[in-house]
Amino acid sequence: MEFGREIVLATESGTKHFRVHPPAKWRVFHTPISNLLQQTRLAAITIIEPPASADSSRLRSLAAALARKGFTKKAGSHFIVWVTRRAGRQRNLDLALFRPFADPGRVEIARNQDDIGAVLRLLAAKCEVLAERTGTPRLLTPNWRDPTGEARATPSAPKRASSPRPSALEQVHAIIAATKDLRTPGGNLSAAAVAKLFGVSLSRLAKWLGRTRQAVSKAPDAASLQGELSHFERIARLRAVLGNSNDFRKWLRMANQQLDGRTPLQMLDEGRWQVVADLVDDMLTGSPT
Repeated sequence: MEFGREIVLATESGTKHFRVHPPAKWRVFHTPISNLLQQTRLAAITIIEPPASADSSRLRSLAAALARKGFTKKAGSHFIVWVTRRAGRQRNLDLALFRPFADPGRVEIARNQDDIGAVLRLLAAKCEVLAERTGTPRLLTPNWRDPTGEARATPSAPKRASSPRPSALEQVHAIIAATKDLRTPGGNLSAAAVAKLFGVSLSRLAKWLGRTRQAVSKAPDAASLQGELSHFERIARLRAVLGNSNDFRKWLRMANQQLDGRTPLQMLDEGRWQVVADLVDDMLTGSPT
């Protein structure tokens, strides 16, 4: 199956209600939700924003209809993102939007504009890695087509001729570069740099590490701290796909379905560093969590 760098934004009328900034070389199409059920294939990433008036029953029916088409069971890279800002008994609705799908790992939920941007960057990276593993050819232009002819593509810059195929080494370089600023010139990880990136005080980080603030402040790159700080370096690698430190700090403070609705920062407060580090590894490699 061909892998096109394409994102379809489906709303009730087919018009966009929020801004979507696609990753490099990706394009966005807009289409009515009703057209999705006529498709024989989905785009690599499909964002669905149901109307605000849609009740829980209608949302469940739509999720079930999409799941019956088996999109998330097929080979290739297909992800679905629900955009829902509902308050109240949100957990029950989340479960309803996940349950119909054979692979819930390919279904995400976004609450707001910031969520959408972060989720898109992560899913685009997953698509690239999955394509590399399966040998799926990449298309620089979209191959998703709306049979009704109603889909509208967001204009993008024309592709360059002779674009080189992405190299796995580039991914390794990007991951290494993502945490370069956490190390001192001597090569050791610095607790001060970690605290700054994670947006926490040195006192709070020292508490996580089981040290006093004075000890960490006096020798932030001490050899005795390197084992514990390596967990935070692994987590910080997420910047390789998020793009900047602000988005990384936002991610730390966002409730995560794969952490039972808790935020990564809450998990760090509880000393569950390994869980968060493993989640980031899975996000970078596209492995199931």
